[in-house]
Parts: sequence; C-alpha cells; structure tokens
Amino acid sequence: MKIYTRAGDEGLTGLPGGQRLGKDAPIFDLLGTIDELNSSLGVTLTHPLPPLVETGLNRVQSLLFDAGAAIVQRASQIDWKAETEALEGEIDTMAEALPPLRNFILPGGSPPAAWLHVARSVARRAERSATAVAESAELRPFLNRLSDWLFCAARFVNAEARR
Repeated sequence: MKIYTRAGDEGLTGLPGGQRLGKDAPIFDLLGTIDELNSSLGVTLTHPLPPLVETGLNRVQSLLFDAGAAIVQRASQIDWKAETEALEGEIDTMAEALPPLRNFILPGGSPPAAWLHVARSVARRAERSATAVAESAELRPFLNRLSDWLFCAARFVNAEARR
C-alpha cells in the first residue's frame, strides 16, 4: 500500500461522505492542531514522569485521537463533560501537592515540564481553533480544562524534580 495518494495535491482534502474542502478550512486547522498537541504529548511521554501525569497523558492521548474522529464524523461517543470533570479532579489533586502560585512562571524547568508547557500552548491554540468549528462545541470545555491540567502537570513535574 502506498502512503501517498496525490488526492490532496490541489489543496483539497476529503471528509467521510465524499465532501471535499480546502486544506485551509477551519476543521482541518483544528484537526491539525489536535494532532500537533497529541504529538507533543507523545514527546513528553518519552521522559520519566510521575505516575499521575503519565497515566493522565496516556488517557488524554487516546481522547484526542478519538476527538479527531468525532469531529470528522460529526458524532462523538465520548462524554466530554465527564472527561472535563476528570481533568478538574486531577488538577485539584496536583494543586494540593504544590505551593500556592504567587506570580507568573516562565515555561521550562525540567525537559518533561518544558514539553508540558509546549503542549499547554498548543492546547490553547486548539481551543481557539475549535471556536470556528461547530462540530467541536462539546470538545471546547475539555480543551480549556486540558490546558489548565497541562499547566498544573508542568508545575507538578518540576516540583517532583525540585526545579
């Protein structure tokens, strides 16, 4: 099987059902940003991580993969509200283990925390892109909370690394 089809060489990409849209359509911007976010999480997972963060990232990667399919198919089997609430619970757990945040922090610290900050900024872009795609309405709160989760995870990872 060949990897390339040449079907998109003219700047169009197909959706299920045969509809073809320009590659600059908002839906493809969102899908590409979700893919980039998932890739940055994959890089993060190449580093040693606290179990809470590693488990969370593995779950989120699967959810993001499913989110892309749900957006394209215009239907989701995922309970995004429950997943958003799960992120909130994990944020609370991580925050309890951290000192209060008294000022802005610069992205960085340990390598995995730096990658979590990259992922956080990509999640924010995904959330902004999602506002232009009606099929992503249920996903938007999840992406919003995910960026918060990634911020807390970066702080948590740095605290464990004493950075």
